[in-house]
Amino acid sequence: MVDISLQQILTGTRMNVISQHLIDITFNPNATAYELFQVVVFFAIIWFVIFYILKAIIRPLVNNKAWLLTAIERDYDRAGKKMLAELRITMDKEQFINWAMNDWPRMQAIYIQHLVGSLFCIPSLFGIGDPSVASSLAICGVLSEMGWEFQDAVEMLLVRAFHKNGKTIWPDSIVAIFLVHHSLASIIGVPMILHYRDNRSFHWLCVSLCYCISLLSLLDVV
Repeated sequence: MVDISLQQILTGTRMNVISQHLIDITFNPNATAYELFQVVVFFAIIWFVIFYILKAIIRPLVNNKAWLLTAIERDYDRAGKKMLAELRITMDKEQFINWAMNDWPRMQAIYIQHLVGSLFCIPSLFGIGDPSVASSLAICGVLSEMGWEFQDAVEMLLVRAFHKNGKTIWPDSIVAIFLVHHSLASIIGVPMILHYRDNRSFHWLCVSLCYCISLLSLLDVV
């Protein structure tokens, strides 16, 4: 009996307590910045695991496929070569194709993540259900986005610093761009929640940015 009780405490019971704690924070209109950051950390861990799984599934399905190679080559000729020159990245066409091929599964996972985040805002935008609950769901979308931004920045910096090909995977210019991009949501997300939690314009802003990014998946190989 003692062993069973201890196991419940260490597994199911503890997880239930943690999950309920995070839910209470998300739906608490008076949650503090410290409490909100706990939810952000939770989403960072969740998205890291989901991205790892998605990339492992997608990569063998698309690696060196003719249609993707054609799309990447077209992307290089249309804008990639010019972009590399403007960012002062030394990379020929073959290197660009290899880099883009390796990054493509990650980009598809990003589109999925942004789509999921935007769906949290739907009840608020269309006035579905209790307004307080709808606002809390929209806030969940914001916190989800912040969690992904945080984990992506950390993973990028770790790969850049410790992977043997870190500078090739993440060139300096790309690192700088992504850090600026990630810092926007990371810096303004919690203050916006604290002051404009129930503001539908805030929810519209969140869904607009997330959903527009997810739509890029439809154009990625066009």
